[in-house]
Amino acid sequence: MKILFLHGFLQTGEHMKSKTGQLRKLFKNTDFVYPDGPFKIISNGDKLDYQYDNLTLSTKNEMKIDNAPGNRFGWIPHEKDELTKTGIRFKGLQEAVKVVQQLIEEHKPTRIIAFSQSATVILYMLKQKLIDSSIKCLLVSPYFFTKFEQEKEAQDLDLIYEGSQDNIFTCMYGLTDDVLKQDVYQSLRTKYPNCQYKEHEGGHFVACSGELKDFWRTWAQE
Repeated sequence: MKILFLHGFLQTGEHMKSKTGQLRKLFKNTDFVYPDGPFKIISNGDKLDYQYDNLTLSTKNEMKIDNAPGNRFGWIPHEKDELTKTGIRFKGLQEAVKVVQQLIEEHKPTRIIAFSQSATVILYMLKQKLIDSSIKCLLVSPYFFTKFEQEKEAQDLDLIYEGSQDNIFTCMYGLTDDVLKQDVYQSLRTKYPNCQYKEHEGGHFVACSGELKDFWRTWAQE
């Protein structure tokens, strides 16, 4: 088994690796790949600059993020915009998709675990059938829409809101998540009722302790 493990917003592959040691101990004979996300994030006063190759996308620095030592990466540049259906404008989605496709081609994983922002990219790719069905995907704390106003401006990422009756992913999330509220996960469950869901008592992180070890073992054997 080989797992492509994708980190979340403002993280790095190395950071995610350091946070998932318990999972690697559980799967001792598994190869894990922890890449960095496509967009390097740099704080520029009231803006955030997302750099990928020769492309720079800028958004409002709504969370007042400061530069920290070392690099930090993200997957989908975004900012509030009430003109859009979701109230959030997303940029760089196709660049993120391209990077994931390259990672799959290079590493040939049998499983993908994606956390938070990267999980939203994987959900979009699953909806577009851009990931082979033989690759099992687990989305941990994915961002999803709780607001969707049909009459406003459409974006590519809106596709994930259409839902599906197919079992296209497994989802894990925390019942005390203070980054994404529980209505996000309830909305996801409503739109994708046939997918598999696993709750845990923690927050916005990849949980692997106690009884969750049995969940992970079962998922790996499916």
